[in-house]
Amino acid sequence: KESDRLGGTARLLRALGADARVDGDSLIIRGRPELSGGMAETESDHRMAMAAAVAACACRGAVTVSAPGCVSKSYLGFWDDLSSLEADTLMAFTVNVCALKYSASRMRSPSA
Repeated sequence: KESDRLGGTARLLRALGADARVDGDSLIIRGRPELSGGMAETESDHRMAMAAAVAACACRGAVTVSAPGCVSKSYLGFWDDLSSLEADTLMAFTVNVCALKYSASRMRSPSA
């Protein structure tokens, strides 16, 4: 086991502006229209890095994912595949390989 996934997920979501907490063996998340964005600490867990990328879709601000390379453990092309979806999801994704950080920011639809 790479990390305390339940606690780590709650911390990751709170860092992005979510109302999330652990209650025993459950993760409790109160819904919000959007999250703020920020630093997503993945604890080098590939599942948490991918969860952070999905959470970034609900963020109004940029999201930096720590240790983005850890996704290669289970999904080598994850960031490329995610980037290929940007036109469909109205998201812009950039990967800064040198700094090993991933950022995502919401874009407005040209028709809006």
